[in-house]
Amino acid sequence: MAVRGVFRKSTDALSVYDWQYQGRDEWSTVLDTLDYLQFEALYSISGAGVRVYLPLWLGFGPDDRASTSTGALLETHSVAEFRLLRERSQRLKAVLGRAVEAETIGPEAARNALLSVLSTRVSHRST
Repeated sequence: MAVRGVFRKSTDALSVYDWQYQGRDEWSTVLDTLDYLQFEALYSISGAGVRVYLPLWLGFGPDDRASTSTGALLETHSVAEFRLLRERSQRLKAVLGRAVEAETIGPEAARNALLSVLSTRVSHRST
């Protein structure tokens, strides 16, 4: 797992993967065009080091699949934290998703509930 290698500060942690150079974009451009359903992790590589984010898609239900750019980035600082955030966010999304399907809560309220629980880790939100 690339995340494990990055947190171990392995110099070749990302080199063993099939990366495709996408150009050098401003961070804001990356955030504006990110497909939150497509990526498991987002790495910000700079002179200060590598930062690891967990992309969290904020959609609920099939109607939201058209808006793959609606999401949040959760900053992580260790492999354990990355795994824990992924597990918790998936579990919360499942519970809230069932509530949305049962029409006991609307999608926007579900997004707000999800974000409020995870708010300490939210680094960026895109709607």
